[in-house]
Amino acid sequence: MMSEEKEFSAGYRWLKCDLHTHTPASCDTPEMKGVSESEWLCAYMKQQIDLVAITDHNTGRWIDPLKQAYSTLKHDKIPSFRPLILIPGVEITTADGIHILALFDPSVTTSFVENFLTNIGSPADARGDSSCTAAVGALALISRIITSGGVAIPAHIDRRRGKGLLHLESELLFPIVESSSIRVVESLTDGHGWPTGRRSWGVIAGSDSHTLSSEDPYSRFPGCIYTMLYTKPGSLKNLVQACAHPDRTRRVIPDHYLE
Repeated sequence: MMSEEKEFSAGYRWLKCDLHTHTPASCDTPEMKGVSESEWLCAYMKQQIDLVAITDHNTGRWIDPLKQAYSTLKHDKIPSFRPLILIPGVEITTADGIHILALFDPSVTTSFVENFLTNIGSPADARGDSSCTAAVGALALISRIITSGGVAIPAHIDRRRGKGLLHLESELLFPIVESSSIRVVESLTDGHGWPTGRRSWGVIAGSDSHTLSSEDPYSRFPGCIYTMLYTKPGSLKNLVQACAHPDRTRRVIPDHYLE
């Protein structure tokens, strides 16, 4: 019988992934004002990122422009170009104040994400703002993301300043913890003190970048925090399987970012 290692060898490789990022479409990125789509992409290429998830606050406005800019960069064969897998997504603020990353198939467009946000009651006039709140709570949102073909990843679940899953009131938290809907979470910690009785969660980490400049080592810039994933590029399913498998996931978090 084929060994697990051989089974995963054909087409599988380690990818340097940034699964939580922001563009100028997020309102809390003033340092990115005036940044073009090409400049944004080149910042990730410079950091040797292989795969980047586009996860602006409550909007998918930059998904299509980034795809177009990537095609142009590839066509023009600029010296700094390197292949970069773009994963369309969005960071959604739930009715109970929690941030959840929704990642979708690479084929997904801006209109798909914007329509999804409309369907969950996210106000159109506040898109891009982290305070733009959906009409559904965390558990319902996770279900809606999965039903729409995506993967739901609760963001920075134990961040001290809140907006993470583990800061929910117990009556809201435990139904989510006890469900089988969550396969992957984002955290910079080792999981100490997490709820018992939950199913095993894969753990990833992303830069949560809000600037392109790396001059301040404490700022959040492209690739400052990332996750190495052993996966076969090309589908969201493969990505999720890697995220949920501890032997195929390696978080890289500089000490000064540890929470």
